[in-house]
Amino acid sequence: YLQSGVGEWSGIYVYDTLSNVTEGDSITISCEVDEYFNLTELKNVNSLVIVSSGNTFSSNLVSSLQAASEEYEGCLVTVNTATCTNDNAGFGEWIINDGSGPCNVDDFFFPFTPTLNNIYNVTGLVDYSFSNFKILPRDIDDIDEITGINENNKNDFNFYPNPANGLLNIVLNEN
Repeated sequence: YLQSGVGEWSGIYVYDTLSNVTEGDSITISCEVDEYFNLTELKNVNSLVIVSSGNTFSSNLVSSLQAASEEYEGCLVTVNTATCTNDNAGFGEWIINDGSGPCNVDDFFFPFTPTLNNIYNVTGLVDYSFSNFKILPRDIDDIDEITGINENNKNDFNFYPNPANGLLNIVLNEN
């Protein structure tokens, strides 16, 4: 996958088995553009020059509905606070929804078993295959399970005397 900047249409899949690039390389490339089963890809790379290495890049912060769209195909995206609505959608896929709409997550690069109804932040590359856009997390760092304890900030009870020595009265303000 190749990405330049952030935003819609900033990434693309590159089909190439010969070049030796690493994450963070800036490259100049000469190749063909093709649609492979409706996935836009670059192929037949005839020239690739590494301009610099060790560059940083950003993920696109998107909704689950945006992640499931062609505008972000080939891009690195992050969907925050999305609920797992289907923990086994078949073929290693699961579905998340942040309230904007569903998005498939696939185990193509990294196998992960989610928990139904748990909340996740998911980062990955948007791919298109078998008539679905899906997020492909790259490793465990791309999946964060949101956990926490709901704080009880209500003062639903009183107690007296304070300090107490022996008998303590507790009065509840609710039924």
